[in-house]
Amino acid sequence: MHSGERTEHVVPYSTTVQLNTRWAFSLLLVAFVLATLLGGTPLPDRFGIGAVLVQGGNPPVIVKECIKGGPADRAGLVPGDTLVSLDEKDVRSWALKAVLEYMLIDRPLPVRVTVCRGSDHLSVQILRARISDIASGAGFRYEPNADSSNFVAVPLKELPPVRIGDVVGRLNVQDLHCRTQTLDPPRAQVTVCYFWAAWCAPCKLSMREIRDLAIDTTRTRFVGMSVDNSCDAFKLAAGSLHPRGAQYWVGGWYGDVAQKFQVHRRGIPTAVLIDRDGRLVRIATGVTDVSNLLGTLAK
Repeated sequence: MHSGERTEHVVPYSTTVQLNTRWAFSLLLVAFVLATLLGGTPLPDRFGIGAVLVQGGNPPVIVKECIKGGPADRAGLVPGDTLVSLDEKDVRSWALKAVLEYMLIDRPLPVRVTVCRGSDHLSVQILRARISDIASGAGFRYEPNADSSNFVAVPLKELPPVRIGDVVGRLNVQDLHCRTQTLDPPRAQVTVCYFWAAWCAPCKLSMREIRDLAIDTTRTRFVGMSVDNSCDAFKLAAGSLHPRGAQYWVGGWYGDVAQKFQVHRRGIPTAVLIDRDGRLVRIATGVTDVSNLLGTLAK
């Protein structure tokens, strides 16, 4: 499955889950948990490049945010850049934890960073700076996943999730014309909201199963929720994948709707089952779990 912006939840999926640190104002807020995992110098005295990194599924580690005035910002890195190599080492298959271990060191050494931006590969040399000296302003923190094998970035101002049994309420989304819409689950039908992204290969398996599912559409409706990075990317993908049901863009991996159902922590594919009273009944994440949920609907 795919977790994070691409994700994105649990490591087998397209993201990773992150570390709660009090250094919310420093770049790469990996805090003492990460410092313990890495050992040695305390986090504030380590040196990094001043970029918040997140991990997708098939896409590797990407830049989520550059701290204004920090080394990465000054070197010209921008959000959305995909890491290709560090000091000529190919990191496209590296987990986020491995990248952080390489980036955060106890000396102000330079690092050669190569990123993919669109169709171009760009390479810059960045001199690491002391974490405690990097300008404040990061909007994310890191938390470890369930087995502490990796990390994922979560917003500092994370929205409270909907719990099982709660009324879901209205959802603010954008349609295929990128116009803002407010969805309110109909009380006459069971609603299945399924979260996907163009870059998520497992999502396509679940989308195919949803499309082929024989079900009474007067009783159950499907609504697709894209967590792609932009509405334009969502439109392009929806046009080629032909997913079942009405399709909407939820503002990306960290959009309000994604946070409401903890998709940025769980990963994708994720399916959400809402009953006729508008209450959250079940959340399924991963191809197998989503398939099991769909199986209950077909009975």
